[in-house]
Amino acid sequence: MAEKLRVAFIDNSQAIDDQAIDAGEAKMTADKESLKGFSGFLKKIWKHNLARNYYRQKEINTARQQILESGNLFAAAEGSQDEFIAEQEAIVDRFMADHAEMIHQEAGESRRVIGETPEDKIFSDSLRNLIDKFVAGEINETELEEEKVRLLNSLPDFDDKNGRLKVGCADNLLAIAKQAKQSLNHQSGLAKLDYDLEIIVGRAVSGVRTEAKYNKVDRILEKLGKTKIGALINESTLGLAVAAATATAVSLGQTAGQMAARALGGLGLGALLTGGLAAMRESQELKRERKQHSREMAQGKRFKKDDVRRQEMEKFNYKTIKSVDILSGLEINFNEADTDNQAEIKQVVTNLADLEARIRLSDQQKIDLIAFSNLTNVEQERLELDLARARLKVTLRRLADHDKLNFVDGNLDDYLNSLIEAKKQELLGGDNGIAEKDRLFNKMRKARMVSTGINAAGIGFAVGLAFQEAASFFRSDQQGLIEGAIKGRQPTSGHQSVTLLEKARAMIFGQPKLQQAQELVRIGDHQFKVPVGTEIRPEADGEFSIFSGGKKLIGDLRLTNGQLSAESQADLAKHGINWLTQENRVAGSLGAQEVIEQNKKNFTNIVRRLWYDNDTKSFDKNELRVFWGGKYGSGLDQDGNILLNMQKMAPDGSYHTLAGQKLSADAQQLIKNGGLKLLLSLSKGTQNQVIEIPINSDGLAVIPKGSLAASLFSHANGVTKFTGQFMEVAQTMGSVENGAEAVRILATQVGQGMPDGSTIINEIVHSIDIPAVTTWEVPPIIPIMGRRPLEPAIVEQFIKYNGYHSQELSKEEKTSYEKYFSPRLKNDPQAKLEQQQELDWFFEQKQTREPEHFNNINQVVEADQLLSNLPKDTKLMVCMAVGAAYESENIYRTLKLYSKQDKAVLAKTVFVLNVNWFDDDKNDPDKLQKIQKTIAEINKIKSEFPQLQIAAFNQEYIREVMIKERGANIHGQFIKDVHDVALRSIQLSGINGDIFMLSNDADCKGMSDNYLAKMLDEIENKPEKDAFLGRIEWDTERWADHPGFHLSVRFMQFLDVVCRYPSGDQPRHIPTSGANSMIKASMLAAIGGVDPENNIGAGADVNLGRRVKYARGSDGQEAIDYVHGAWLDTNGDRAFNYYAHGRSVVEMWSDFNQGGYKGRGEEGFGQPGRSEYKRENSANEIGPQLRKDENGNFVAENIDKDWNEIIKRFECQINGGLTAYFGYDLKSWQRVLNFTFGNVRPARWTIKNNRVEITAAGNEWLKQQVIDFQANSRQDILYKRGGQRG
Repeated sequence: MAEKLRVAFIDNSQAIDDQAIDAGEAKMTADKESLKGFSGFLKKIWKHNLARNYYRQKEINTARQQILESGNLFAAAEGSQDEFIAEQEAIVDRFMADHAEMIHQEAGESRRVIGETPEDKIFSDSLRNLIDKFVAGEINETELEEEKVRLLNSLPDFDDKNGRLKVGCADNLLAIAKQAKQSLNHQSGLAKLDYDLEIIVGRAVSGVRTEAKYNKVDRILEKLGKTKIGALINESTLGLAVAAATATAVSLGQTAGQMAARALGGLGLGALLTGGLAAMRESQELKRERKQHSREMAQGKRFKKDDVRRQEMEKFNYKTIKSVDILSGLEINFNEADTDNQAEIKQVVTNLADLEARIRLSDQQKIDLIAFSNLTNVEQERLELDLARARLKVTLRRLADHDKLNFVDGNLDDYLNSLIEAKKQELLGGDNGIAEKDRLFNKMRKARMVSTGINAAGIGFAVGLAFQEAASFFRSDQQGLIEGAIKGRQPTSGHQSVTLLEKARAMIFGQPKLQQAQELVRIGDHQFKVPVGTEIRPEADGEFSIFSGGKKLIGDLRLTNGQLSAESQADLAKHGINWLTQENRVAGSLGAQEVIEQNKKNFTNIVRRLWYDNDTKSFDKNELRVFWGGKYGSGLDQDGNILLNMQKMAPDGSYHTLAGQKLSADAQQLIKNGGLKLLLSLSKGTQNQVIEIPINSDGLAVIPKGSLAASLFSHANGVTKFTGQFMEVAQTMGSVENGAEAVRILATQVGQGMPDGSTIINEIVHSIDIPAVTTWEVPPIIPIMGRRPLEPAIVEQFIKYNGYHSQELSKEEKTSYEKYFSPRLKNDPQAKLEQQQELDWFFEQKQTREPEHFNNINQVVEADQLLSNLPKDTKLMVCMAVGAAYESENIYRTLKLYSKQDKAVLAKTVFVLNVNWFDDDKNDPDKLQKIQKTIAEINKIKSEFPQLQIAAFNQEYIREVMIKERGANIHGQFIKDVHDVALRSIQLSGINGDIFMLSNDADCKGMSDNYLAKMLDEIENKPEKDAFLGRIEWDTERWADHPGFHLSVRFMQFLDVVCRYPSGDQPRHIPTSGANSMIKASMLAAIGGVDPENNIGAGADVNLGRRVKYARGSDGQEAIDYVHGAWLDTNGDRAFNYYAHGRSVVEMWSDFNQGGYKGRGEEGFGQPGRSEYKRENSANEIGPQLRKDENGNFVAENIDKDWNEIIKRFECQINGGLTAYFGYDLKSWQRVLNFTFGNVRPARWTIKNNRVEITAAGNEWLKQQVIDFQANSRQDILYKRGGQRG
């Protein structure tokens, strides 16, 4: 009989865009801290308002690219490839299931089986041929994938646009092809496999359902926002565009009235359009945010209590039920022979109806009424829901057919449909129904639209006014209110423009008309004085027209004999134009008398009494000693002032004989006393009116540049000339009767002078005063407003212990691990490793990377007789890090337990102890005493039990150095050192047979009699394994006094059982542990040893297992095995303290490294406080703490008195453990809970709001179990069966 193969190809490409949009919109959220300060203010304005469409589209495109390039639908949301594959498999499983419930047609899904049409037949044959090639080994997996995409493109059901099928097609082709190949291998002698092929194709609508409820306007804005230009269109850019259009319209106005009307219209239109657009954008954004919030809540995310925007959106979120709670409500163990509990069955039917109603409404209305545990679990949980409701219907129909359902009268489907319809109406109506939530949201949305529109117009107007006022400072054609107040109102040319505020000021307070800049224009024989920008154009008939700003203001103006006609004057008056004809001076110059008249204060009247002519007719002596000052006698100083030099005048060079009496002047003495002046006159007729220039005591006269006196000089080609009439050096003699000043002249220079009177030419000028076109411009409406976005949604986080549980490796971890893999392991993950070859490579690398550490290891090995001469039959090396300051009371007991093991096994076992302490421990007398005792106890063991081959090395660590190098991750160094010493010992021994490194703790309380023998048996019987995990019991001595602690650690063991023996296709997971696991020396060396990067603390031992699995590739999960019979009873101080403080014991190593290493007995060891644990993004919970006595010690639990608290603590253990191990994987939850409680009815547990609760039946059963356990002292069973307590 031919084997039937079923292949499914499901188009899930719609999910690419959905996930890209979700990831992009998540990037657009911001918490309130990031929006504080000036930068936060700018973000709210720009990124989260004006340019939000641009940034949103940018983030969406980035997310889409990330998804397509990675081939992982969840890449942009930091989901793993394994999670993506699991979701794809769930889609395939759903479409392959033979239940109508699996296909959500109302959501847009479709499914068909490839039939006999020509196109289908070609596809079917091609696919069969492709599978056959793979089975025959002609193509590999990569080629199979490439050919698959090519084939799918031939069907109308698929489109590989932009390579979307790599991510957007969910199929099982590879799995089926492998299955076919395996079948052929099992059927020897067959050349080709005989099989029937069924091909299913479909279109899935995966992920959560909610879509934004957009109207036509919203859709237009959405479409516009996806374009590059449209993404930048907002109320502000619209306001600027309206302002520009209005300015153009105003400029085309013919009158001031027209311009004002258009300006006011533009202002109103700008306010209306910008406010309206802002309101519409706000409406659209609120709908989008509601959609985003609903989708994220349905994806299992949550938000903080103080997230204001999230709280707002939550008010309008539809009431959802979590999928795990729904599944729990559908769970019931009934059959045809056990249907007495009709009430319970009826409740399940009611729950089924509720689920059906939620699914139908979700699919029909594109909303979410079901919440899933996580973004990456949606399809898996949807598959479980669909399967559960389909199977439940089948069972219910069977019961109904056999009259086993007493509450059904007639057809079950009719009864169920009536319940579904009732549930739909219940979900739609009521105070918390869909309709009411929509009504409240729309009410809020409309109110927000109004307030946003008003604010946008108001704020935009205010910002526009400020913008206009600022711009006026840089515009020569516009006056602003602030500009005028600061600079004063300046004349302008052409059309006069003012800002709106300046216009308002003028209207309120009045404003003298601003002076316009004027210019003279000659037209023929006429001169016109007009405002700049005005044209006087002659007409053919000799008349004139006036144009301003290119527009004709008036024409037909006639001038007769230089005068306007009466008709022309009347026309000008109508247009408000003043025309003044007047004579103006257009040529000529001023005379001396007019200059003196205009500058009287600069002139002094003098009377010349005497000329010191030295009694000669020609100029000589001091008469010739007035020189030009300045460099090279240029007559100018460095500042451009006129400079005259009288320094060379002689004391006896000025005299005159009058009436026989010789009168003289000592020029030098007069200079010193200030008795000489320089006199400048303009003309001969005005020579008694002079400008006096003082001669300074240094003999220099300085005439200031730009002064009236300086205008009497000229300077050209380095030569200064006096152009006035007379320049004289005079001795002042005091005033005479008429107030004139009497002077005596020492020297005179004569210039060309100027006329006494003016020469003026006048001409008729027509002054035309045209009212300035003082238009006022519309300010742009620029709504620069901030907007507060949604706060980020929080993904549930679960506390995990450094990789102990089976979460996927990150890309960074993989890169880090690969860096230290040996060449053989890199080239072939399945390579059989040679011990000495790997050790040689390992220590060669270590000597290069860590030379100081390598030298320390060598010194330890060389100093120890046993390590330097390792016995050739060694099979096990027990590696133990012994904290000497903390294990003084434990180490003897622990080592003594080994002495009772099989002697033949002990002969093959070497114990390596890193006895360690910190340098500052010796400063503490108590710690120093414990260190000494620990060392003494080890020596005592070596003496009393010589069969134990113990190599103990004492290591003092410098705390300050350790903290500097490793931070809080100190404990990893202790583990690393003891393993490296053991590896070096093996390398130097030359032993090539596999030796295992067994990691144990120094505080063991008990051990199975054949512990080492069991471990050795596993090594010999399973040589292909790289590592083994032994069984760990947690402090069984505490179980009697604290039954809740016993329940907790036993539950942790059930968690481990489910990891070791998973259901279905889940991977097997066995970790390594520092308390009880072992690893091959060759493998340890090949992966780079313990903590090669020196950055792991307590998780260093666990990290070994993660690296071993990754190194072995696809077979990594099988590289580690479990040895149930090799058990240890370990110290439970840390676990107990977590339990006592109400915390899950599975967390006990999660914060081991926080605050630095703490040894047993130190303050803070294993004592987590509530405040340090209750993290905002943690899904774990805290239960009640154990009571303490007056000394602060935890008291024993009393089953009768304390049972309620025991149950509460145990529920915390359950929920903390389940989420830490499995997140919200309900299947794994059910397996663990069934291990714990049994799969019976009535149910002993239930799930509500993603939380397990123990039912009344479970409470009663559990209490009886504990009572029976204590009554029979079952905590000792282990030891009775073969074990020793320490």
